Amino acid sequence: MRKLVLAAAAAVALSGGAQADPITLSVWGIDNQTGSGNPGYTQIMVDEWNAKHDDVKLEYRFVAFDDANNDFARAIATNSGPDIFMINTTDTQFYAARDVLVDLTDRIAASSVIKPSDIFPGYLAAITYNDRIWEVPKAADTIALYYNPDMFKAAGLDPDKPPRSWQELHDYAKALTKPDQGVFGIAFSAKNGQEGPWQWLPFVRMTGEDWTNVDTDGARRALTLWKTFVDEGLASKEVLVQAQSDAADMFRAGKAAMVLQGNWDLPNMEGLPFKYRLALLPPEKEGGLQVSAAGNFTYGINKQSAHPDEAFKFIEYVYSQQDRNWNEFGLLPAYAFEAKDPKWPDAYKVFTEQLKFGRVLGPSPRWNDVSIALQTAIQSALSGQSDVDSALKRAAAEIETIKNEQ
Repeated sequence: MRKLVLAAAAAVALSGGAQADPITLSVWGIDNQTGSGNPGYTQIMVDEWNAKHDDVKLEYRFVAFDDANNDFARAIATNSGPDIFMINTTDTQFYAARDVLVDLTDRIAASSVIKPSDIFPGYLAAITYNDRIWEVPKAADTIALYYNPDMFKAAGLDPDKPPRSWQELHDYAKALTKPDQGVFGIAFSAKNGQEGPWQWLPFVRMTGEDWTNVDTDGARRALTLWKTFVDEGLASKEVLVQAQSDAADMFRAGKAAMVLQGNWDLPNMEGLPFKYRLALLPPEKEGGLQVSAAGNFTYGINKQSAHPDEAFKFIEYVYSQQDRNWNEFGLLPAYAFEAKDPKWPDAYKVFTEQLKFGRVLGPSPRWNDVSIALQTAIQSALSGQSDVDSALKRAAAEIETIKNEQ
């Protein structure tokens, strides 16, 4: 018997000891593969983590952007959800209010990686609910004005002087529109979904107003500007159905001289037959209040997860990699950071400046309901189903009801 015990002990020693099976965590997100051999952001982070860790392995699952909330809701209801899931900044308070997330406040307070005081105020507000922190930002996004300098020159416009007010934005769009060539002066997204309000609200906010009450002169001026673009044929009627990516495709194809688009599209702007330029979104009046959109996604931990501590370590890892965001992914960190030898240096200068004026949608635990009211107003006014004033009065009444029900 003694020989058997010694033999067993020797075998264990030679094998390095018995090893427990690794913990497996699931991660769901909207970062899809963007091409063969070119995985999206979160997939890259998962692959890097797996290469460095044997004790905790991650499995990534792609979920379509438009289906994400429904997929998460069904999974949570059946206790089959992921350990970690990406949440749109517009939805962070919605999930926190429904008690489906792990409260990360104490873990963040003990973290040597995540410092809430460094996070941009708008993003910190988005991930905070009832004075507790529920998610961690993945990255920051904003939008600016891309324009085609060759088309500017052909229209007699100075490429070194992009529009500096709404009036100039309209005048430039008019000068750049070439109906006989199928070229529009400007492209943007007014579609049903978050993209419409995300691109339109900066114009409302430039007037000093906000989503909390759109039955105002400022909101009417902002919606009238967009309606004028469509009514005068300076923008395609397709803005009602096209996503931001579709608008950017028009710009790349030479079918739009200017486009409202985000920093994430920079990798797709390479290799164009023209050298695009970028400018800040023009305020209502030259020298006036500057505002842009701010967004992207956050990482939250499912309250049903059996391994929240291990899940948080992965979130810390992703957060620690944000200094790579710009040069590798065309994304900005959610905190102040200066990239070394930035790729796309001209764009970097514009987008980092634009983000200073970035404001997230909401925040509100019922933002999706607010968004639908805004989407309906934008769609009905731009399609001609109702006038601007009536569309915004209805939206304001609906939003007031939503606010009172929170």
